[in-house]
Amino acid sequence: MANYSSTQLSLHGSTENIIRAKKFIKTFITDNYLYTDDIRPYDTISYRSGFGSATIEHDSSTEDSIMYYMSGRWCSPHMFIYLVASVFKLYGIYTDEESGCNFFHVMEFEDGVKTLDDESGYFSDLSIKYNGIDKYFECYEWITEEDDWKDNHSDIISIFDRNGIGINKLENKLC
Repeated sequence: MANYSSTQLSLHGSTENIIRAKKFIKTFITDNYLYTDDIRPYDTISYRSGFGSATIEHDSSTEDSIMYYMSGRWCSPHMFIYLVASVFKLYGIYTDEESGCNFFHVMEFEDGVKTLDDESGYFSDLSIKYNGIDKYFECYEWITEEDDWKDNHSDIISIFDRNGIGINKLENKLC
């Protein structure tokens, strides 16, 4: 069974460009399901995911923004998002993450130009930069169930430490 990623999209621009972008996106949506497979330029693994599909779970768009919370199989159609941002000269941010497949992907746009495209593990300095650290305490409370958790999970502990949560604070939060 495939894992589903959580995607957040926030694109902004002139009202005219946002209206045009929404109209374009809507041609690929049926019942809150964004399906872009038909426009992918190549039939490769990366293009299959880049022009794949996602369910739009929540739409909080305004007249000058496109703001979706989506879930996609393995990853949402990030190449399609890039296409929309570039064609309609939008600015904003896209994040996609999934703990089971251990990834975090972020893209930032400025006037349609991709200014950042970075990937890392689900729990990483990069993901904490965009999500904050608090969401990860619940994800990692299981590590303290082992007697020698401090030795066995030094990699996880060091990420917390680099982001301002030392071992004492971590012990209080997790135990």
